[in-house]
Amino acid sequence: MGIAMFVIFLMSDLFTVLICRYAMSDTYEYKNGIILGVHIPQSALESDEVETFLTSARKRYKYFQNINILFAVVVYIPILFNLAAGIFVWIFWLVIYIAGYTFSTNSAHRKMYRIKIKNGWINESSRRVYADTGLSSVQQGKPVSLKCHIFIMIFEVILFVPFLWRIREIYFGEIAVYFAAAAAVSLAAFLLHIFIDRRLDTVYSEDARINQTVNYAVKKYWGIGLVLLSAVNCMAYMFVDIGMLINGELNFVWFIIYIIIQMFSVAAIFITLMMLRKEKNLILADENPPVYVDDDEYWKTGYYFNPDDRHLLVQNRLCDTNYAFNYARPAARVIVGAITVFIAAAIIITAVLLIPFMNVTVNIELDDNYLKVKAAGYKCEISLDDIKNVELLEKMPEDNFTRTNGGSTDEYSIGYFSGRTAGKCMLFIFNDCSPVLKIETGDKTVFVNNKDSSSIIDLYNELK
Repeated sequence: MGIAMFVIFLMSDLFTVLICRYAMSDTYEYKNGIILGVHIPQSALESDEVETFLTSARKRYKYFQNINILFAVVVYIPILFNLAAGIFVWIFWLVIYIAGYTFSTNSAHRKMYRIKIKNGWINESSRRVYADTGLSSVQQGKPVSLKCHIFIMIFEVILFVPFLWRIREIYFGEIAVYFAAAAAVSLAAFLLHIFIDRRLDTVYSEDARINQTVNYAVKKYWGIGLVLLSAVNCMAYMFVDIGMLINGELNFVWFIIYIIIQMFSVAAIFITLMMLRKEKNLILADENPPVYVDDDEYWKTGYYFNPDDRHLLVQNRLCDTNYAFNYARPAARVIVGAITVFIAAAIIITAVLLIPFMNVTVNIELDDNYLKVKAAGYKCEISLDDIKNVELLEKMPEDNFTRTNGGSTDEYSIGYFSGRTAGKCMLFIFNDCSPVLKIETGDKTVFVNNKDSSSIIDLYNELK
């Protein structure tokens, strides 16, 4: 399992770093009068100050991305030895990478803006909003129908319906989580598709025909990408659904295939956005000169802040295939603040839950007429008077144990589980150790073992 998880995490993060590297690559090139999100005249590129700065900025960006490709490999080595420790290290790296990625791009943008202001490269006559009345007068059809998303979501519901008659099965909670994840992705893609279709068209040129062509391409490729994302995500859920119906469980091989299919869903939208960027560049390549609207003062921090703009989301200046919040709108600050708090809380909670699993030990105490078992933050206290049966087993019974709340790796299984035969139970088990002590009370079953086999035998003799 450790090797498989290593491969999954490694491929996912390499994919993420490469996508981020590609997404910002055009930002460091001069296009449509802009470089690093700042409008400057083309002649300014020949100045020593700009040339020196851009050379340095490009090197720093490439160095940052290259070093993180290396880290994306190295950071997962701990997973081969300790899954909990490996995930903890991965979370730390991911936070550092996101912070560094944001800082590197925004700091370069702010430096470029300061150079612009210092040299007075501001054309007051261009500090206006160019309105293309041809865009507002032309009603373009939707390139990709929103009904595609509705059909996909209905199909996901149909796939889940058979499990409503199996709600008492131990795997129902697990399949419900997969269904909720699939439905959430499809719904998010649907809502984003609506936003893309209804957003105000962007003016790229004084030629209305070019503006219509580019905006149609944006909607077309975003629509295709989002529908593909939903469709492949649905296929991944369908695979899980079939596996559960056939086997009554989702074994590790099926889970690996599910992850691989999900990676294709991300690849699908990434490829369509690459195609969009290529087509936009081709369409705008012949536009000379481009529409020049110097609104850099609203982007001078690297974030958009324009009190006169009523839009909550605008096209991102630093990455034209992305969107940015208008932080002059209170709703934007509330949404970003809520997301930040949620992510920070999730990271803290995950770290708190993982720390006990870095070095798992099973502590067993027998005193004051009570048996107390503790491991990795989970504990069980049993009154000796409540014990109905005690068995010493050579190994864990051949049952389909499903984790409901706890931790499970190749090395151990700790926490709350549910078995087809055993029902609801608690496990304090090192998977390669024997014997196993099975303790039954009126309302629970507990399985316990230890790396020191003699302590389990002694405990059995005291309890029987």
